[in-house]
Amino acid sequence: MYLDGRELGLRFSACHVIPGHGKCGRLHGHTYHVSVELLGERTEPHGFVYDFDELKSAVRELINPLDHRVLLPTESELFEIEESEDEITVRLSDGKRYVFPREDVVLIPTSSLSAEDLAEYLADELERKLSGDNLKELRIRVDEGWGQGAEVVRRLD
Repeated sequence: MYLDGRELGLRFSACHVIPGHGKCGRLHGHTYHVSVELLGERTEPHGFVYDFDELKSAVRELINPLDHRVLLPTESELFEIEESEDEITVRLSDGKRYVFPREDVVLIPTSSLSAEDLAEYLADELERKLSGDNLKELRIRVDEGWGQGAEVVRRLD
């Protein structure tokens, strides 16, 4: 079964920075599209691999908190992140410094926020939400733009 993020509106807009990488080293944003494919055995009584509505709901629960936020990786040596009650201060390895309102930031336990790392993060989170012994494989694709994306494939058995 397959959910096409572009067709179904499984998208979120967010801002990030990749220190030391030319133009991606500048604070910038994308409208990300998330597509999901589940492989497995069909189950009774409906003959589904997984219910489409349940899967769409689970994906939306993961991506809605990221929408219109600044995404920061917590496991990167290129980022020094200080949290206070109202603000997040970020110092990058290239000398840049940003201060954001706390409510505008989502801290993500990754080493980067490339499409590859976002796909890994979403795969981890979705795998925790999925139920069913019939599931064999999970594929998540995160696209930053047309033809620009990364896919993660996970064996579930």
